[in-house]
Amino acid sequence: MNLNDDKAGWNREVVSNPSFLQTWQWGELQKKMGRRVFRINVAGIFASVVEQSLPFGQTYLYAPHGPVAGGGMTMDSWRNLIKAAEGAPSPRKPIFFRVEPLAQKIGGEIIKKVLEEAGFRPTKAVQPKSTLVIDLRKSEKEILDEMEHDTRYSIRAAEKRGVTVKFAEGKNKQKNFDTFWEIFLETNRRHGLKIYSKAYYEEVVGLEGECSSKIGIAESGEKAISAAIFVYFGGRCFYLFAGSRSGYGKFNAPTYLLWRAMLEAKKTGCDYFDFWGISHENKNWTKITAFKKSFGGEEITSAGTWDYVFDRPRYIAYNFAKLFLAG
Repeated sequence: MNLNDDKAGWNREVVSNPSFLQTWQWGELQKKMGRRVFRINVAGIFASVVEQSLPFGQTYLYAPHGPVAGGGMTMDSWRNLIKAAEGAPSPRKPIFFRVEPLAQKIGGEIIKKVLEEAGFRPTKAVQPKSTLVIDLRKSEKEILDEMEHDTRYSIRAAEKRGVTVKFAEGKNKQKNFDTFWEIFLETNRRHGLKIYSKAYYEEVVGLEGECSSKIGIAESGEKAISAAIFVYFGGRCFYLFAGSRSGYGKFNAPTYLLWRAMLEAKKTGCDYFDFWGISHENKNWTKITAFKKSFGGEEITSAGTWDYVFDRPRYIAYNFAKLFLAG
């Protein structure tokens, strides 16, 4: 069977990966955003690889939260993966191949050691190295008891103040997207944050099938005051994008929305709720990390981001240009 032509088969192979970025649907979303996507399947390693553009017509290849390691993976498998990536049918040879496998250990070996032996080098993380995961197999009481006192208080206060939450899925998502977008845009402008194009978020909302999405909206009366997009895959619910209106802090809507999202995910059969990234190093993440950690859960850290260099001179020039622009 050619998994490059089999959506369901591909997703069955990558379902063990605690992320949706290697799913068939995410690869198709990247195609819709104008990027080339190569699905590589070599001797126990599966990788949905996205071609990323650089200035002056340069490119590199990126396996977000991948590759996914299947059974029987060996060093030869990694070499075959590198060879397949280097030979991807692209008009221009990529400068490097970027990976960020989530597994800490593969075949009893620490993944960092495996990556080093395969010729990869660590680089600045693209996706956050750490995330926070709530075990939804626990009872509601157990989940609440593991939260900080102030978080439990915020949930109770929101209920007393009449905050309600609704979840839109299927055709209803498009009807509620404008509400999400208005709140999300207002939030990011307020904090001076960069965002993707509106079309990108619309594509995320359009995810269906084994990898799907829902919009959650918290309301006070008939006023929407907080909203978020959640993605579902492999028995996990991921908290992806969110925003809230200013002036409604006393309603604790963001906290209550997340609590209701956990219950929604639990009800629909998810085993885990993933907060999709925290950081102890990035000072810009201090508040959001503290907010997420107030819900309890287990902190999980991956091996980070690694590059395999195809063209050393161009790679050096690329990194020099990044330092110059950053400075």
